[in-house]
Amino acid sequence: ETHGKRYIIMRLPSVLGNDPKAGPRKNAVEYLLAQIKRGEDVNVYSGDCYRTYLHADDVARAMHTIMTKGEENTVYNVGSGESHRLYDILQYAIGRTGSKSRINLVAAPRFHQVVQVPDFHFDTTKLRGLGFVPDMDAYQAVERVLAQLP
Repeated sequence: ETHGKRYIIMRLPSVLGNDPKAGPRKNAVEYLLAQIKRGEDVNVYSGDCYRTYLHADDVARAMHTIMTKGEENTVYNVGSGESHRLYDILQYAIGRTGSKSRINLVAAPRFHQVVQVPDFHFDTTKLRGLGFVPDMDAYQAVERVLAQLP
């Protein structure tokens, strides 16, 4: 029951897009990509850690599509429909930059084990039904981030 309220809920994936405030607790993937570009070793929690990654430009386009074509009182999952292992994303970045970085697998702290879902995949059928197709895949998003990092 919405009690006469109108809403559209948009669930966002892991967003990549040159966040100047990226750090270990906020947009950690971009933080790790910056470490790789600098040749630093990175620490990643052990486990597969599948996520849906989408560039901020595609997220903005998806949100616009939902706002202009979507239905009220509906939940939309924003994403590409594909999930990737964080480890693979970081290995790709190492290869593309020629970095000497190593990926160290470390145990997740207890808090992370409790609050984080180990693997995550979005069903984006509703969003695709509105005609949305991302301009770039996860690896192209990583390329864009790496190109814009100092």
